[in-house]
Amino acid sequence: MGTIVMPRKRKNERQPAISRGAAAPQRADAATVLPDGWFVRRLKDVWRINPPQPSSDAVPASEPVTYVPMVAVDAISGTITEPQLRTFSEVRKGSTSFAEGDVIQESFRRDAAENMTGSVGQKRVPAQYMADIEFPLPPLAEQREIVRRIDALFALADKSEARVQAATARVEKITKTILAKAFRGELVPTDAELARA
Repeated sequence: MGTIVMPRKRKNERQPAISRGAAAPQRADAATVLPDGWFVRRLKDVWRINPPQPSSDAVPASEPVTYVPMVAVDAISGTITEPQLRTFSEVRKGSTSFAEGDVIQESFRRDAAENMTGSVGQKRVPAQYMADIEFPLPPLAEQREIVRRIDALFALADKSEARVQAATARVEKITKTILAKAFRGELVPTDAELARA
């Protein structure tokens, strides 16, 4: 049993920002005051719990998808240590689907682990636990601004990564050039040049 990561249909496709329902109390709990306009929502009010498996034509059957067996998720950090590529037809049934880029925060994983049911090897987080999770939800305009800023930061990170890769390539080329000149004796004066000096 594991997880398959479904590729997104478009590069920047996102789940729609959801802001619906009547205003909830402006406190996430007794100690946290939310900013004006924010609401406390339950996951079941804004997200589908246990969505159906992807249809058989969601991705071509022979298309490789990332498959994450449970043993490939570090128990402490939650990071994926050894993802695998498998064809969609191999993993479509019996695996939980996530979209590329989905994230589950460490604090959420830790709390969910404390509420698991079942026996060792078959432990699961109950759907009702997931449905009742409360979280602060900003107004739709603020959600869009958050996404805009995150996209800008990712674009900056992509540019920085490209610059590092270009600089690394230049260093490798310069290193090869210097070594080639050294082996040809072009970096130090020759005996003839020293005799003329």
